Amino acid sequence: LGPQRLLGPQRLLGPQRLLGFFSDDGLDLVDADLGGRGFGDVEIAAVCLGLTCGRLATLGRLDLSNNHIGDAGVDLLCATLFPNHRSGGVTTTASAVRSLSLRRNAVGVEGARALAKAIAANSHAAPLLELDLSENPRVGAEGAAALFRGLRTNPPLRRLVLRDVAREENS
Repeated sequence: LGPQRLLGPQRLLGPQRLLGFFSDDGLDLVDADLGGRGFGDVEIAAVCLGLTCGRLATLGRLDLSNNHIGDAGVDLLCATLFPNHRSGGVTTTASAVRSLSLRRNAVGVEGARALAKAIAANSHAAPLLELDLSENPRVGAEGAAALFRGLRTNPPLRRLVLRDVAREENS
């Protein structure tokens, strides 16, 4: 099979089904749209496990928008996607992911810090070109500042979307 896109009706895909999809040997996955499927940190663990089965070399775009992914899921995602990011003693090999959307999830300050660390550590090995963290108000000003510090060492990042990440509690 040629390059494929993981797209489909917006429905819940359980961890076991996700692993089955990623283990298809004839699939060269280049674009995974897993947005709006109700994924939390458990499902992201299954996605990460599936990606380590050889899908990292071809996957260029990963859309995880409109889910329920929190800081723990983002930390695991960073450990999987970015080879020089260390999380819990895990180091991975290079991925081809250049575009990552985590828009409208439950990402907070710690998730933003994990992304900032991953961006800074991978500026040459596997640079991320686009990151969308918009509509994650828990990121806050502190998380946004951490991301900007990470950008100082990652000139390849071309697009960073942080719309509605630092809202006031009363607004």
